[in-house]
Amino acid sequence: MELISVRELFKNTDAYAGKEVIVGGWVRNRRPSKQFGFIVLNDGTYFNPVQVVYNDTIENFQEISNLQDQHRRCPDRHRHSGADSRFQAALRDPG
Repeated sequence: MELISVRELFKNTDAYAGKEVIVGGWVRNRRPSKQFGFIVLNDGTYFNPVQVVYNDTIENFQEISNLQDQHRRCPDRHRHSGADSRFQAALRDPG
């Protein structure tokens, strides 16, 4: 499966709705809770970030819940720290 850019997701939302996709980028923010969480992901290809919603039914729930926000860890916010956090998410149509 190939990496999909944030721009591509926003341009062709209908084509990806309900499908598993691979996205990569910087974790801009995360909001974990006991049973689910949110990750705001940006790859620099589009103005808007992607919000990933995950829940405790995934295998690496605890690992994802403990991800660090990349822009807070990196002293120079304009340069990516090189950290790589991988997870899978299904794009769902919010409508």
